[in-house]
Amino acid sequence: MRWLLRSRLGVVLVFGVLLLALDVGRSIWARVGLSRPSAEYRPDSAQYADLIWPPDARGMPAERLRMVERGHYLYSVSCAICHRTDGSGGTPISWKPFGTLWTHNITAHPQVGVGGWTDAELERAIRSGVSRDGRQLHWQGMTWDQLSNLDEEDLRAIVAYMRLLPPVARVVPLPRPPASDDCETYTFYLEKSDQPGCR
Repeated sequence: MRWLLRSRLGVVLVFGVLLLALDVGRSIWARVGLSRPSAEYRPDSAQYADLIWPPDARGMPAERLRMVERGHYLYSVSCAICHRTDGSGGTPISWKPFGTLWTHNITAHPQVGVGGWTDAELERAIRSGVSRDGRQLHWQGMTWDQLSNLDEEDLRAIVAYMRLLPPVARVVPLPRPPASDDCETYTFYLEKSDQPGCR
C-alpha cells in the first residue's frame, strides 16, 4: 500500500510539474508570439497605422497575403524600431568601443536600399549578420545573433514583407570609427540623424 501511495504521489507530482511547465511555456509563447500574429493583429488597425502596408499586397493570392501579413507583424515587432516603419533606416547608434553607426536602408531602392539583393542574401544578413558583399555586420547595430533562431517560415515572411517596402532614396552615412565625442555607454537614438557621436 505504501508503494502504491508513493507511486500515485509520484505520478501526481510529475503530472503537476508537466502542467506547470506547459502553463509557463504557453505564457512565454503568448508574450513572444513569433510563430504567428496575435489574434488582435490586423494590418489596417490603428496600432499599426504608421507601419507601411503595401497597397499592392491586397490583390495577392491568399497564401502569399498571409505570408506578407505575418512578415508585416514580425517587422513591426522586431525591425521597425531600428529600420523605421518605412524601412529607410538612418537610426544612429553611438558607443566609444565601436564609434557611430547607422541602421541601413532596407527598402526596395536598388542602389541605396536592398532592392538589388537576392532573398538568400537578405536571409543571410538577417540570420547571420553577413552583408551582400560578405562583410560582417556590426552586432551592436544588427541583432543577427538574436534573429539567428528565426524559423524558415518567419524568415521568408519578413523578406516577403521587405520586398514590398516602397523604395526610399535615403543614403545612410557610413559607420564612423570611434571618436572622443562618442557615447560612454551604448546609446541608441530613436530619431533619424546624420550627425555622429553622442547628443
